[in-house]
Formats: sequence, structure tokens, C-alpha cells
Amino acid sequence: MASARRPSKACLCSALCLWLFASVLLLIASGIVYLGPFVKVARFQKTRCIVESYFFTTQYVCSCGSECQSSYPCFVLHVSLPNVTLHQEHLWVVTLYSDDQHQAKVIGSEQDTRERCSIKVCDADFHTNRMQIDVFKSKYGHIGRELTCYYDPYDVSSGSVLEVYSNPLFAFHAVFWPSLALFIGLVSCVVFCKKCRQIEELKQLSQLEEEAKTLAETPAGLAMLARNASKFPKTEKQHSLRSLWL
Repeated sequence: MASARRPSKACLCSALCLWLFASVLLLIASGIVYLGPFVKVARFQKTRCIVESYFFTTQYVCSCGSECQSSYPCFVLHVSLPNVTLHQEHLWVVTLYSDDQHQAKVIGSEQDTRERCSIKVCDADFHTNRMQIDVFKSKYGHIGRELTCYYDPYDVSSGSVLEVYSNPLFAFHAVFWPSLALFIGLVSCVVFCKKCRQIEELKQLSQLEEEAKTLAETPAGLAMLARNASKFPKTEKQHSLRSLWL
């Protein structure tokens, strides 16, 4: 039975290049999609918030699933950050959001500043949405009340949040596995280059041995071999060229 054909050097080189390219793209994408937001959330600092004002703006239409639409009243809650000063004189007054994920979605939208809702509740039943908004309002909507919140010191104007959701393990996996794939690809490239070099050396050695055999067939060739013995060294048994790819 004939042995399976081994891949050529060009095929292996193309596969390694594709592997490295895909690993780099995956690492960049993971860094942007997962590591970037995690680093931003990791910057959040704990502070005190004091409720300054609250109001309702309008009804927002939202998607509550496949072929499902609902609406909820937009409730806006403004708080001051007494421990964070603006030019060492004025207090920051910002919107308070329920959590950092909702804040990121609102900041990324094109909503007017006064219409950035502090909480989003999108159940299929409007009355359920209204009830949950009222619960949030009754819990936090008291002027002068002091709350514990979090803010980004590098972007205070984006607002503060009541809860911060961060998963270091998830961010670690998002970066570790693409990095591992890239490392494996680089190691494979080093091994591949080493094998290629060994093959070239064996080819040169084979050529020298063929030349030595040809010269040994004539007296003049034998004399030349005696004078240039160092160019045709005797070697121990080597692996075949094909065995180097195993």
C-alpha cells in the first residue's frame, strides 16, 4: 500500500502564514471587543453621589424580542460628585445610570443629553416596565440622598453608575487563547525553518558524497581526494530527507 503523500514545503509555509495571520487578527479583535471595555470598567472608582434632580422625559420604544416591541418611560436621575471637582471649584453634576453596560449603550447612541435614561426596562408588558421604573424612582429618586456610585476619572462627563459588572476571567480567556495560538504559530515557524536548514545541509552533504564517489573511480580522483580529504568528511548515518518532516 502506497504511503500518504506528505505536504510540500510551500504548502506548510502557506499554512503557517495563514495560522499566524488568523491568530493576529483574532488577538486584535479580542482586544478591541473584550479587553478594551474591561480596561475601561477597571478604571472605575468608587465615590459618593448626591441626588440633585430627577424627571421623566418621554416614552421610548424598545425591542423585547423577535417580532416584539414595547415601550417604557424615560427616567433621568442627576447626581453630583462631591469628591470630584471641576477645576478645583465646581462640582460635577452627571447622569446616574443603573450599571456600566447600560451607560456604555446610552453614551454610544445619539440621544440628547437630557434624554439619556438612567435605566432601561423593556418587558413585553408596558405596565410591568412602568412598575419597575417606579420602583427604581422610589428607591433612588430622593433629592439630597447620598448614594454609593462609580465613575470613570478619565471621562467624568459620561456619568456615574450604581453597579459595575466586570469579569477578569472572561477578559483573560479572550486574550490568552489567541495569544497561545500566535505563540504556537511562531514556534512552528522556528521548527519549520530549522528543518529546512537541516534539509539543505543534507542536500549539500549528499552532493559532496556523490562527487567523492565519482572522483574515486579514477586514480587522479583518488589522489585529489587524498589531498582534499577535509572537504569530504566521513559522517555517521543520517536521517533521510523525508524523515525530517515527520
